[in-house]
Parts: sequence; structure tokens; C-alpha cells
Amino acid sequence: MKKGILIVAGHGGSPYDPGATGNGKKEAELTRQFASELYNQYKKYGVDVALYNKDFDMYKETQKGHGAYSNQGYSNVVEVHFNAASADAHGTEVLLVSGGKPDSIDNGFLDGLNNHFTNRGFKYRSDLLNMNVYANSACSYRLIEVCFISNKADME
Repeated sequence: MKKGILIVAGHGGSPYDPGATGNGKKEAELTRQFASELYNQYKKYGVDVALYNKDFDMYKETQKGHGAYSNQGYSNVVEVHFNAASADAHGTEVLLVSGGKPDSIDNGFLDGLNNHFTNRGFKYRSDLLNMNVYANSACSYRLIEVCFISNKADME
């Protein structure tokens, strides 16, 4: 039987990868805060949810043959990131595997974050390691780009 939802905070780990930086913030710290809050909200409503070990960077662990590979059995994965580009770039988006179709979880994230940020929609990728590993295991995976760490208004 498949487990529920696995929430993953992007970047961090050892050696420490801060991810993007901007407006005095580090992506790795923001992803851990957001992932923890998301986990608490899911638990509050009785959802079967787990939080990937926040001391690790799943991408690095997957490169070593751990990470995504050792966390099979989940029906859904939500990986949290913060985007970066020019200071003018803004908004939220959900990345899905190429050829995938948004489901209720994907739409829920985009709708919920759209209350706070400009909706940049769904983006489709085929070049992300964790995404491909989970897609190949028949697990529904999405990478949430909450907003732009490089945009002052998004960060406020």
C-alpha cells in the first residue's frame, strides 16, 4: 500500500548548499520553514504526511544513490524551493514532469499561492533528477517554486 505525501525542503544538507540567496535570505532556510509549516497544516487535517529529513539535501543524496531512491512508497512528493532571477521576476509556479498533467494537489498549491503571488502557472521539465526518479516509480511529484527570493515584494 502506498504511503501519503512526502514533503521535501530543497537545498541545505552537508556540505551546506544555501540555494539561491536574495533580500538577506537563504533558500535552504526558507524551504525548511515552509516545508515545516506545510507539514503541520497537512497533519492538522489528518493527512498521511511525512517530512523528509531536513538535515539532508535530497538532490545530493539521490546523486549518491540515496535520497529519492530510499524513499519509495509515497504516492505524492512535494518538493519546496524558492526561485531566483532578476529583481523584476516575481510570482509562484509549479514544476511538473514533462508530459504530466496537474492533479488536485498541483492545482491546490497554485490556487493557494496565487492568493499571495502572481500565478506563473505550471512549467514542465524533464531535466530534474528527483522528479525523474519519482516519475519512473509511478509517484506523483511536483516542485513548488513558492516565489522569487530575488524579488523584494515577493519576500515581503
